[in-house]
Amino acid sequence: MGYSNDVIILRGEVRVMRTRKLRILYSIAALAPILLFSMLALCSPEVSLTLGFDGQVMRHRFAPLLINLSGLSEPMEGTLVVRQTKGVPGSTQAPISHTIAEGVLSNGDYEVTLPIVEPLNPITVELVDSEGSIVAGYAYSARLGIREWPFPLVVGPSVHVDRTEAIVAASELPTDWWAYDAVDSVWLSEPVVSAPILETLGEWVVSGGSLVLFTGSEFPRMDSPVFRKLLPLSTPVLTATPEGPYILQGNLRSHSIPDLQRDGVPILITMPLGAGTISLVTFRPEDLSEDEYARVLEEVKSATRMPSIEQLTLATLRSTSVPRPPYWITAALIALILTGLLLFSETSRHLRSNRTLAGLVIVILSATVSSGLYANRHNAFILLYQANTSIRVLSTFGLDVDLWTLYATQFTEVNLEHPRTSFPIPAQLPTTYGVDFSESADAQYSKFTLKRNERRDLTLLERG
Repeated sequence: MGYSNDVIILRGEVRVMRTRKLRILYSIAALAPILLFSMLALCSPEVSLTLGFDGQVMRHRFAPLLINLSGLSEPMEGTLVVRQTKGVPGSTQAPISHTIAEGVLSNGDYEVTLPIVEPLNPITVELVDSEGSIVAGYAYSARLGIREWPFPLVVGPSVHVDRTEAIVAASELPTDWWAYDAVDSVWLSEPVVSAPILETLGEWVVSGGSLVLFTGSEFPRMDSPVFRKLLPLSTPVLTATPEGPYILQGNLRSHSIPDLQRDGVPILITMPLGAGTISLVTFRPEDLSEDEYARVLEEVKSATRMPSIEQLTLATLRSTSVPRPPYWITAALIALILTGLLLFSETSRHLRSNRTLAGLVIVILSATVSSGLYANRHNAFILLYQANTSIRVLSTFGLDVDLWTLYATQFTEVNLEHPRTSFPIPAQLPTTYGVDFSESADAQYSKFTLKRNERRDLTLLERG
């Protein structure tokens, strides 16, 4: 009996071991597809989008975009496209597309500045291969970051302006001055080591921006040749105050004004630069008293947008003379025509009896009509009138502004060439309803349609 019991126990153990092996095999078989799909997902391309400053944007204004492409095992031939939709949800809508990069694409960041058409609609980024297939895509919703008014941009710690401020690091600042189109003022309290970014801030101020610089004991870390071009002081020097904190002092530049003082020493100095203003705070933010800080907030001016040059274009068109014959020549031609008609009427009486004269008149009339038909043999009509007004600001920080005024006499498609560094934006706020045209743009051309008798003004902003 004992022997039989041992055999039964051994058989039971064998069955248990077989059951465990089967469970392990089933588990591996079930996990294999999951692991396979996970590995494929890790190797598949992905795109992501960061929009605006701290996610904040304004409708019909420029905003910086940072597109990240990852997951490529090797560079590929393709295109990065940003797609927007014009028209609010529930109304007539039309697609707007901008080609950001084209050719051989690799993993990395792609920066661009685009006009935001209607942030109520999703903004999508697509990676398209050479055959036109979408390899990866990303949809971004900007609804929570929509602002109706320009907002302050804070760069660095210890600065608080108001509840609408956007807070970013110095390394996140874009290098297109028109990317700050929705910004009311820039408050800088940490070092910006990038010279191109400082140049960009200077260009934005020239266009009408408002830049606030906090210095004090942070000045040695901020100091650079480009930074000194932004200072309202020449020969800046750090000086210790009796209270302890360091203050930045120096000789006032031309047109610089000390707006606030402490014991006769300026703590806020403003300097106009182009159409904008630079405000220098000679202390760190934390070295100011609450009252002084509140006064700084009150004194700092808001940015102003680059004024429209539409009126300049209209004034130029009014003063443009059109070459035409003098009035006396026109009167002489009319008199000559009338004289010719009278002579023809007089000679027409003799046409029946004088075949030679009749033939000569017929030849002259035929030649006249034929010459007119030949001159207009191409049936040439002007379908599109285009006026281009340009402003070049040549200063320490230069910039370019172009206004295209287009007028179509018939429905026509327009291919408007533009530089690779910028995309045009409507000069006037377009209506959000009744949209019946689409737009697309690549690195060289903006393509859209114009209806009959439609006029459209486009603004292009560039670095000088």
